Amino acid sequence: MTPEDIDATKAPLLDHLVELRSREPVEGLRYVVTLDELNRFAPRGGSDPITAMVERVSAEMRSQGIILLGAQQEASRVSRRVIENSAVRAVGRSGPMELSADVWKFLSHAAKVQAAQLLEMEKLLVQPSFRAPMLAKIPFPPW
Repeated sequence: MTPEDIDATKAPLLDHLVELRSREPVEGLRYVVTLDELNRFAPRGGSDPITAMVERVSAEMRSQGIILLGAQQEASRVSRRVIENSAVRAVGRSGPMELSADVWKFLSHAAKVQAAQLLEMEKLLVQPSFRAPMLAKIPFPPW
């Protein structure tokens, strides 16, 4: 089965949320959708219906109250449209091959060096309103 053979019903939750927000919006109601291994749902260069739906949610639905939190160890493997529509990016320790990918062009050389040396609980947070990436320490949960 090729990605083109997959129909949008394989992503019924996203399809349902988009339909709800488009047809019957409820003021103040927000939906938060979390996708781990984002490249499986929206791979770079993907043209299947699920990729199209994830791209639509990332590009158009944040203003409609659907918030997408995506996680992927290698952002270079995720759809460019999804990456470009990210309001906040959290960068964990990354290798030089990943940091040399086009998706990280916006990071300065110093930020790339820092990203390559982050500790396990450290992340660089990148947001348009920040002048530079902000170092954050994210503690592990007690469990």
